[in-house]
Amino acid sequence: MTRRSWIQFFALSALWGASYLFIKVALEDVSPAVVVFVRTALASLVLLPFAIHTGALAGLRDRKGVVALLAVLQIVAPFLLISVGQREISSSLAGILVATAPIFTFLLGIRLERDRNASGVGVVGVVMGIAGVALLLGVDTGGEGAALLGGLLVVLASLGYALGAFYFRRNMVGVKPIGAVTVSMGVSAVMVLPLALATLPADLPGAKAVGALTALGVLGTGVSFVLFYTLIAEVGPTKSSLVAYVAPGFSVLYGVTLLGEPFGVATLAGLIMIVGGSWLTAEGRLPWRPRAVTVNTHPTNSPPAGGAQPDRRSSEHRTRFSVCTMTTDLTIRLSTESDSVALGRLAQLDSTLYDGSQVLVAVAGGRIHAAIALDRRAHFADPFERTAEAVALLELRVGQVSQVLSGSLPAGRRRRGYRAPASA
Repeated sequence: MTRRSWIQFFALSALWGASYLFIKVALEDVSPAVVVFVRTALASLVLLPFAIHTGALAGLRDRKGVVALLAVLQIVAPFLLISVGQREISSSLAGILVATAPIFTFLLGIRLERDRNASGVGVVGVVMGIAGVALLLGVDTGGEGAALLGGLLVVLASLGYALGAFYFRRNMVGVKPIGAVTVSMGVSAVMVLPLALATLPADLPGAKAVGALTALGVLGTGVSFVLFYTLIAEVGPTKSSLVAYVAPGFSVLYGVTLLGEPFGVATLAGLIMIVGGSWLTAEGRLPWRPRAVTVNTHPTNSPPAGGAQPDRRSSEHRTRFSVCTMTTDLTIRLSTESDSVALGRLAQLDSTLYDGSQVLVAVAGGRIHAAIALDRRAHFADPFERTAEAVALLELRVGQVSQVLSGSLPAGRRRRGYRAPASA
């Protein structure tokens, strides 16, 4: 990551971590519904120019029902649950509990996608995370009363985030995420408006609450999503997702230093268990132990574009790479014309564009998971999967492929018929 990327990364972590502080301050003067309405309305206004500029609103007009349900699952319900829950619990505890989303994603992956490759390390992560939640709810909330209910509502919000991610993946193919988020924010504001009007405070909120609401909508939600998708475009979805493990630390820092919230040994232990458990479920491995898999590096049976025939010697070659943590065998090959639609959709999922040039792709389970330009200037991958290792593997192979295409290898080792694109 470049210095610019690191700055964006920590800025995003700091803003997302501050969201719970802003909510807590705003709730002193307004209702949870008002908080959610102002938050989503301001965020949609911030995101709209970026969505229009990048053409990210294309394809959404015909998916009104899908967008509405996505707004309920991933915005309206979670935002309301978090705001209601924070009436009873501290902002730092809310920030920690929201970090359970990857644990729900792991469990839903087993149920909804029949992910039989779920690792034992992931199961350990689930147990760790649940134990961390139980510890926090038992110690920080006293294990009873309104505080316990508030904590459970925040955990339930994390389930909504996980469900929304699966729903987006299945029903928003070909739609850029920033476009879907922009429209969903606007739809959410409309949905919550009646409830917000019904719960307006009798007196005008104070300057502190107004400032917190403005910061929550503009910075904690709108600007944060812009930074998030910018970061995805620059460093990829896997590195960008690490924000979820840093943001809880900022929420604790703000809550303790600015609001005087308590932070004891039990809270620290719960934070470590939840963040650590979420890491294990999301990555399926210990941080210092990449999981090795057998990777098939030969071309597919179909000849690549240009008519070149597969190299039979390489088709028998199978290599074990410790850098790859995908749970299925990967086939690394050059793209063909028949891959254009799939590559276009994959690029849109990763908030980028595919110009139709020939690229090197990583295929697993009959589906393209990642692609890299032959000149290495760009790559894109599925933002809903752990694809950093697939991209790393492509980077290892693209140099050799580029040499073959450019004719820099000895004549006897060249494979003719390929045409290298000018760019990708």
